[in-house]
Amino acid sequence: MPRPIICPHCRAELDIPPEFRGREVRCSECRNVFVPPAEVASPSRRDDRDRDDDRPARRPRSSDPDDDFQGRDRDPYADRDLDDRRPRPRKRKKSGNTIIWVLILGGIGFVVLGCGGCIALSLMIETPDLTTYTDSDNRFKADFPGKPVSRAEKNDDGLARTCLESKRDVWVWEETWFVHYVDLPKKPTDEDAILRKACDEFARKHFGASELIRTTSMHDGMQGMDLHLEHPDGNMTMVRFLMDGRRLYSVGIFGGGLSPDSMRVIEFWDSFKTTSTPDVKK
Repeated sequence: MPRPIICPHCRAELDIPPEFRGREVRCSECRNVFVPPAEVASPSRRDDRDRDDDRPARRPRSSDPDDDFQGRDRDPYADRDLDDRRPRPRKRKKSGNTIIWVLILGGIGFVVLGCGGCIALSLMIETPDLTTYTDSDNRFKADFPGKPVSRAEKNDDGLARTCLESKRDVWVWEETWFVHYVDLPKKPTDEDAILRKACDEFARKHFGASELIRTTSMHDGMQGMDLHLEHPDGNMTMVRFLMDGRRLYSVGIFGGGLSPDSMRVIEFWDSFKTTSTPDVKK
């Protein structure tokens, strides 16, 4: 009886009649097509054992009913070759993460530098270099950002007003630090009324300005009144009116970026000191 034929694909033993050997046949197990040899030698038992050792491992039966390998012989090592030629996944480059970290650190540095610049600018604005000025009559003194320029003008009531002003450039705006004073004919009996009138006249002279704050205050034993105006161009005026005997002072700053809490305004007000004389106290 002819020796069974071994399917080269699934290693199944097939009984193939001699007349079909040497022609294409289909395996009844794995459905693959192959050509059995026309003559099969009768190897010894040792040869059979050696041949079994060299045979490739049996492949599992295909579960796909529409196997597309019909009509041609299939290399049992085809899948392994395909696996070797399959593109391998590339390692993710770390350059993307590096760029993200660079952007994050750059943003943090920009914010830190920006905040530091803002703080430095704020300190520069709020803490200028000041010089103490004393008037020629030694009646008062105050700290100005520069030597003030003196000029005289007339009040609406005909009284002479002396104006001392010092200009200061602050980045994109200019500030005017001023001390104005006028001597009244006699010492007023109602200082509060004089201060209110002074505030009204000051606001009226600055046409279009909005009055934001008006509060009473005390300064070195003198009765005072603080006025905060906002001008149409965005500038501000912080002024303090003080009564010292017969003399009415107005001490303040005009410019941008001012507020009731501005350090430079408070320091300028605090630096203003008067030296009263018996004539002024009459």
